[in-house]
Amino acid sequence: MSVPTEPKKRRAWLAALLSLLLPGLGQLYNRQVQLALALIILNLIVALPGKWLIAAVPADLVVPVSAIVLLIALVYFLFAIVQAAIHAWRVKAVSLAWFNRWYLYIGLIAFLAIVQIVAELAPVPSIDAYNSPSGSMSPTLAEGDYCQTRTRAFAGRLPERGEIAVFRPTSDPDVDFVKRIIGLPGDRIQMREGRLYINDVIVERVELSREEAASLPQHYPDDRLYRETLPGGTRHLISEVSDTAYNDNTREFVVPAEHVFVLGDNRDRSNDSRATLGFIPLAGLHDKPLFIYWSADKSRIGKVVE
Repeated sequence: MSVPTEPKKRRAWLAALLSLLLPGLGQLYNRQVQLALALIILNLIVALPGKWLIAAVPADLVVPVSAIVLLIALVYFLFAIVQAAIHAWRVKAVSLAWFNRWYLYIGLIAFLAIVQIVAELAPVPSIDAYNSPSGSMSPTLAEGDYCQTRTRAFAGRLPERGEIAVFRPTSDPDVDFVKRIIGLPGDRIQMREGRLYINDVIVERVELSREEAASLPQHYPDDRLYRETLPGGTRHLISEVSDTAYNDNTREFVVPAEHVFVLGDNRDRSNDSRATLGFIPLAGLHDKPLFIYWSADKSRIGKVVE
């Protein structure tokens, strides 16, 4: 027969900290076993499916759905933290159970972390984050933009011309790049006097007016902005210094099987398939940017990446 232990003081700050590390852990510390288990199970049920839901919804719904999931997560975390702190302050002390040991708390955190890591390996699109390190995709992505991305976005399918992809090129397999897919397997790509040709047909582009350009602050002020329309109808903005810059006249590139040809939207300030990146293997494409969740220019937050 076990002898009851002498009640031990519960510290409100420690209960709050434990629930910050893992919602429910502060409740376990307070010996609120049922509530602790409910919060821990809820964490497993909501966290990963929430990511999978964001990755699955159409582009026009990804921002509001992400906002709803984030709001639910904030309310969940705040409830766990505040409830644990208030309960610890009110009860003052509890008799310790067998699970009220610091090494068991650490073990539970580690176990649940491993469960989530293993679950992330499931062949299901999820979400991740990407930080744009340069202005090579301006004005679509500015230097320092933080994007939410869809993982496994290109698994089992041929990408569409005009999609933006995060990838690791064969020439630099340890670094993530983000560019726009311009050429598909078998396409012939060439730049002539600054104009893009696909299969020997010039790609339409229309220069933006000064008023339109002025409404897009995240681009190089001396550049010209154009709206380019790729075969198939995909439209996007590009930035040009001039039509006589480096790589504005190239040889004709024939995209090999199982590869794509990529360009930066900032055509004269981009290392892409015209230069050292070369053709990108389809297997190297992994994430697709969804929207900007943080930027130095606050007006860009929530902007869908197209």
